[in-house]
Amino acid sequence: MKIRNLISLIICVSLANALAAQNLPETLERNVLFNDVEQRAVNHHPVIAYLEPSTSLLFRSSLKNVNTEAIAAWAGLPQNRNAKTNRDRIQRKIDLAIHVCGESDVYVIASPRSLVEAAPTIVFPCKNPSNATDLARLIKDDLPKLSAKLELRTDQRFVLIGVPQAIQRVLVPEVAGRSKLIEALASTDEYPNSMAIALPDRVRDDLVSLWPEQLPPSWPIEISPRAMARDIDRVTASWRFPPSAELLVTFENTDLAAAHRTRQSISKILSHRPGLADRLAISIDNSTIQVKADDATFAEVVLVLAGLWTGLME
Repeated sequence: MKIRNLISLIICVSLANALAAQNLPETLERNVLFNDVEQRAVNHHPVIAYLEPSTSLLFRSSLKNVNTEAIAAWAGLPQNRNAKTNRDRIQRKIDLAIHVCGESDVYVIASPRSLVEAAPTIVFPCKNPSNATDLARLIKDDLPKLSAKLELRTDQRFVLIGVPQAIQRVLVPEVAGRSKLIEALASTDEYPNSMAIALPDRVRDDLVSLWPEQLPPSWPIEISPRAMARDIDRVTASWRFPPSAELLVTFENTDLAAAHRTRQSISKILSHRPGLADRLAISIDNSTIQVKADDATFAEVVLVLAGLWTGLME
């Protein structure tokens, strides 16, 4: 079975299990302090009300730090007049959105359902409801260019973009119990961009039972997807875009033995690009592993991760 087909199977099983086990909690007001399933206090957060029990990924980006020309130069993108004109237009749109919104952060929320629906949910927290209305008016005309399936909705001081069924779900307040995602982003505030991945227990169990112990023989990297799904509790990636690019990836494992196995897997993945591991700062503290790339190695790490994902999808 191809890895891509196996991913689809896992998503279907996870969704079936989640729907079968889901209990509708009492209605809660938005923008209040939530408690997770372990009764631990969850820090008040702009998008906490939009997380679902199945939410597995939370991404935050500060738009005020986006410099389209610097990114284009770093990535070696075309520097002709038309390309620069398009980037200038995008930059002006971003700057105007920040001004209209009154805030600069944007969030992306995803779950296994997002893969089935072919779109995550995007949330713009604005300064107040009138700012949200103005921002929705600003970006409404550009939405069809992204996808005809997407819907735009305002909810108090928030602007939401996603497929209609996803927006309908997140507008029903419930205790999601996804404190791991919120806590991960809170710990990386010094970075303008951060992404946290933490699988709910049910999804993790499905991965462990369905994911292969080894990749196909045709793969140049010998790692165990099943072991990584079992061993890694949470992954957080934080980065800065050029001109001063920096990337920090943190792997939080279930125990010391799991951290040792994850470290071996990381070494195997990095070995696909000879010499790269020696130029990265890799540290281990108990069951936590951190991999840090500077401006000189940022692009190489991105290429390795992109190659790994492309291979999984083949």
